[in-house]
Amino acid sequence: MNTMNRTVLGGMFIALPALMGAAAFGQELVLPERLRQLQVDKGSFTLVDVRDVGQYQIRHIDGAINIPKDAIGSADLPKGGRIILYCGDAHCPLSHAAAKTLMSNGVENIGVLYGGIAQWEKSGYPVLPVPIEKEKVKGDIDAGELQDRIHKTGAVVVVDVRSAEDFTAGHLPGARSIPLENLSKSVKSLRKHSDIVVYDRVSQRSKTAVRQLAEAGVGARALAGGVGAWAMKGFPLEAGSQKGS
Repeated sequence: MNTMNRTVLGGMFIALPALMGAAAFGQELVLPERLRQLQVDKGSFTLVDVRDVGQYQIRHIDGAINIPKDAIGSADLPKGGRIILYCGDAHCPLSHAAAKTLMSNGVENIGVLYGGIAQWEKSGYPVLPVPIEKEKVKGDIDAGELQDRIHKTGAVVVVDVRSAEDFTAGHLPGARSIPLENLSKSVKSLRKHSDIVVYDRVSQRSKTAVRQLAEAGVGARALAGGVGAWAMKGFPLEAGSQKGS
């Protein structure tokens, strides 16, 4: 019977490929139990969540700061201090990629949390959401109501948080293209508007955008059913790049 070679580290079986993958990048693989002990002992380290800000806001490990993988290269992290990175789960490549970037910048003492936040939770350790005042989070708006508001008031700011490619293929008339991954950079420009609707193809991404804006003090609603619900109603879509871009 063929079985995957496994080794024991800290009382836990870990697949050898995972260990070899981390070792190939010169990274320490940190078990959840070890990280928890460092927290209890108040050890000196910086814990970094390298997922996007929306995922971080939904849930993160206590004490973690959020520096998305694409921003890790310009982050002001102590080169001599211990850095522990994590992302979603064992299949998420972001923490290893972020570690590689830091190493190329001269940071040496880097660890990657084995299994990411998913393994942390599976091990029974707590996670925290970023608290948001309930009144900041607005309910969804359906396609019919949004269509009416666009025609009657013209003051609705519609934000497409899909990729730029999806936006170009077809979007709501007059919508702005701000991919979810870039939303935090556009908070200042959106804060002056009082009627904002965000949409995606996937409902969870729309809700993540609403939550992210709410945390920044910007009220927004998600289009229920996303762009698919809009199209199902027979409402028009526009193709092409955003005006002025």
